[in-house]
Amino acid sequence: MDGHEIDCLNDINSKYATLEVQLEQKLAKIKQSEQEFILKYNHDNKNQNLSGSQVSDNQNLDYEGACKRNHEILKNLEKFKARFRSKATYSPVQAQLDKLKILYRERLEQENSNLNSSKSNSLSIPTSIKKTYGPTFV
Repeated sequence: MDGHEIDCLNDINSKYATLEVQLEQKLAKIKQSEQEFILKYNHDNKNQNLSGSQVSDNQNLDYEGACKRNHEILKNLEKFKARFRSKATYSPVQAQLDKLKILYRERLEQENSNLNSSKSNSLSIPTSIKKTYGPTFV
C-alpha cells in the first residue's frame, strides 16, 4: 500500500468514527428523555394516588403494564384477523379439486357402464334416473 491509499483509509475511518460518536450521543439523548418520561409518568401517577382521587384501573397501570397490555391486544387482534381471513377466503387446494374430479369421473363411468350393461340385459330403461353431481363449494 502506498501513502495515498493509507490516507484514504484513514479518512474513511475518521469519517465513520465521527458518525459513530454522533449516533451514540443521539442514542444517549433518547435514552435520557425516555427515562425522564418514565420518571415523570410514575411521579404523576403517585401524585394522583396520594391526592385521594378515584382513578380507574386502566389509568393506574404503570408504563410497562400499559405496554404489556397493548402488546396483548395487538397479538389478539392479529389472531382474530387471521381467523377471519381464513374463514372468509377458504377455498380447496388444487390437489383436493383434482381428487374430487377423478372420483366424480370414476363414478360417472361406473354409472354409464351400469346403464350400458342394463340396456343390453334390460327389459326397459328406468324413467327416473337420478343424476348425481359433484360437490358444490359455496
